[in-house]
Amino acid sequence: MRRYTNLFLKSLILFLSFGVTVTRASSDFAGNFLELGGGARGIALGNSYVAISNDATSAYWNPSGLTSVTKKQLHLMHSERFSGQVKHDFLAYSVPTSKAFNWGIGFLRIAVPDIAFTKLSNPSSNLSETNRPIITSTETSADHAIYVSGAKYLREKWSIGTSLKFIYRTIADYRAHGIGLDIGSQLFLRPNFKLGFILRDMTNTTIHWNTNAEDNINPSLICAGSYTIHPFGGTTLLAAATKLGGTKFKGSGIFPFSISIEHSHSVMAMRFSSENNQKNFGIGFEPYHLKTVDMTYTQHQELDSTYQLSANISF
Repeated sequence: MRRYTNLFLKSLILFLSFGVTVTRASSDFAGNFLELGGGARGIALGNSYVAISNDATSAYWNPSGLTSVTKKQLHLMHSERFSGQVKHDFLAYSVPTSKAFNWGIGFLRIAVPDIAFTKLSNPSSNLSETNRPIITSTETSADHAIYVSGAKYLREKWSIGTSLKFIYRTIADYRAHGIGLDIGSQLFLRPNFKLGFILRDMTNTTIHWNTNAEDNINPSLICAGSYTIHPFGGTTLLAAATKLGGTKFKGSGIFPFSISIEHSHSVMAMRFSSENNQKNFGIGFEPYHLKTVDMTYTQHQELDSTYQLSANISF
């Protein structure tokens, strides 16, 4: 076990060094839509889910978690954030192909409808009381990301995975595309103690617009750990995570820290996490064997709160 731990830590230091190097030449907000998450359970547990992920949503959270998938899985999520102002959808499918290798795909879509495009009633004159903007069209901004992921065990208790991201963005006549790469790993130090990390956009993802403009998405490194106990006849997950690089949220500090907890008993689970001055509350049910339904309530300090609803089916 000590040999596995040393290998894991050496790999983590390597990716940490690479992530810090490339972060210095990137944009601050180009990848905001990629931060919204996939799956109600993962969103309820926040970045700590990097160490926990063990289902089809691992294509988004940490592709190495796909090694825990033992059956085909289909995951569906829908959310209308901030009283319907933002449509948030996520779809994932995973397949265990062998004992050594699993693969999965994920599809993330973030859309903002009814964006008013305006122009002055007399474009040749300056803005004034008699020359006001008028609405010329109403458009939808849509951001899409397709994750193609694979994962395998390097050692008995150490897995690694990668996700290749294909990004497509559109608003009115403006189009953009880009390709990014995420790499993640999970390690069981003990049966009840697990570490995970993911380096997102490790190659400094570039988004190319049809206007010849470019955006760069910041690389980010998330390090997480989870610990499992069994009180009251159920199972409790305690987890924490920190993040380096990527999008910075108001008041999050240099190293944003998050904590989360999940307690499951029989067919029901309760969840909570706190990160980036935001609280997430979740609940999950397994009404039928290998079929789960999850819902998460996300508080926001300045905008309306949001509900996420998802379902996961294994077959």
